Amino acid sequence: MDNYTKDFVTLLDEEGNEHSFELLDIVEYEGESFFALLPKKNLHNSNFDDDVCGYYIFKEISNNDEHILVEVEDPVKLEKISNLLEKRLSDTEYEFS
Repeated sequence: MDNYTKDFVTLLDEEGNEHSFELLDIVEYEGESFFALLPKKNLHNSNFDDDVCGYYIFKEISNNDEHILVEVEDPVKLEKISNLLEKRLSDTEYEFS
């Protein structure tokens, strides 16, 4: 059995506010990396709606040696990535002890 530990990511928005997320998965699509992130609840200064059950998808871009996550603005691409992620997550089996 593999041990599972949660990975967390902290992002800064344009105003410098921190937002913490659990990393659900990273997928490659058309040569780009996309991160599925689940927001952590009860964050200070969070602009994310805590009543919404769902995850956010961000695209990774590289700027020199810095990696940045940005919103996916193309709705067609976003839907395709979302479908791919949901299939991957539904195909994953977890063991709890």
